[in-house]
Amino acid sequence: MPVITAITLVYNGMPYLKEAVESVLTQSFTDFEYIIVDDCSTDDSYKYLLTLKDPRIRLFRNECNLGVSRSFNYALKKVLTDYIFRLDQDDICYQNRFRNQLDFMIDKPSVSVSSTWEYLIDTDSRRYGRAISQVRSYPAFLVPILLGLTPIWHPSLCIKTDVLREVNGFDPSFPRAEDFDLTSRLALNRYQAAIVPEFLLGFRSHPKQQSQAFNVRMREMTLKIHINSLTSICPSIESDSLLIRFLRRTLPPSLLIKGNVFHSLSLQFSELFISANHSMKLTNGEKFLFMYHICRLLGFGCLLLLRPSLCKLKLLSLVFLLVSPQYIIKYYKNYKLKSLYPTN
Repeated sequence: MPVITAITLVYNGMPYLKEAVESVLTQSFTDFEYIIVDDCSTDDSYKYLLTLKDPRIRLFRNECNLGVSRSFNYALKKVLTDYIFRLDQDDICYQNRFRNQLDFMIDKPSVSVSSTWEYLIDTDSRRYGRAISQVRSYPAFLVPILLGLTPIWHPSLCIKTDVLREVNGFDPSFPRAEDFDLTSRLALNRYQAAIVPEFLLGFRSHPKQQSQAFNVRMREMTLKIHINSLTSICPSIESDSLLIRFLRRTLPPSLLIKGNVFHSLSLQFSELFISANHSMKLTNGEKFLFMYHICRLLGFGCLLLLRPSLCKLKLLSLVFLLVSPQYIIKYYKNYKLKSLYPTN
């Protein structure tokens, strides 16, 4: 019985597929099975896959194009091991990825899902950037979800098989944003995540990748998932509320100067904080970290929002803007992004 399972989903993966597959087969850790699911490719991908003779490979081909979620769930049914490693068809694993990421998961049994630091690579596999982050606590995993952000990266995903099955795998209801949906459900079910502080994967950027070709669709689905996550914690939140606009950094700073707006936002923010503490069963230490990570991402003015009685004062909205440059900067970045990728 192998120790881990690597999964690669393939749909028209050429010309990068061969390098991706070889990066798995040449891992320093060799005790794995490799499930590859071809989703009815129309290029030479399946023809290439048929030439592979490595006994660790289990190759499947869908009868029709099923998409990412259904293909991954099909592969999930075939898994026989305790850990699943993901590799997309255009990325590459560095030689010690499986060994080092597995050791990390075994050393931290409370962690159910992990990703790694990643190099950004171009079409010729040359490094041009780095993706670095940290997730060291449950609030550090949860808070980004409540802000519509992804705290971990799925290209270098490693997850416990039983955990992925417990949350019913990927949900095909959210095409182009399946990763964010799964991450949200893991966080809302109180599973712990972490990021391995090593560069173990090369994430390739090229014009044909999903994030480039379906950017608008991904943004629409991400918004829907974000609202679902918030309402699961605080059912009274409305989809067009001040709070959601604030958490998504789309509420104009000029509106916050208005006393009635700032007070209303404070009421909604306080309700979310109380609901999160209750529904997520946060400990005292986690409550502190919950607010710390919100303040780190949106500004320390968020502490004022926990005092609705004081937020009636117009002066406090000005104080909020002064001590929350993060919010102002991210608002204008989102404003620019919205002009590039408008949605209905």
